Amino acid sequence: MNFTTVNITISATYNMTDFKNDIVIYYFKAGIKDEGLLWLFTEGQITNERFLVYVNDLLASGEIADLYTNDEKEGIINNVRSKVKSDGIPDTRENCW
Repeated sequence: MNFTTVNITISATYNMTDFKNDIVIYYFKAGIKDEGLLWLFTEGQITNERFLVYVNDLLASGEIADLYTNDEKEGIINNVRSKVKSDGIPDTRENCW
């Protein structure tokens, strides 16, 4: 698999909402589009210590709480259902998520 390097561009107005939106984009590329990603995140990009909570959740479980609404989750589950089936995994909601 080829990997694309992704990097967050920090500006004076970059905030938690921007950070969460960037993570959503990366999850979409990696999960739904099945793209390999390498996320480079440096100490200089930590302009808000709360960023580290999300990074820790991402590293610990692969999931960030409250990142998606229930409707968005259902859309994601439906988008990956065929891939899950083709990999021979039962296509339960939990397996798709």
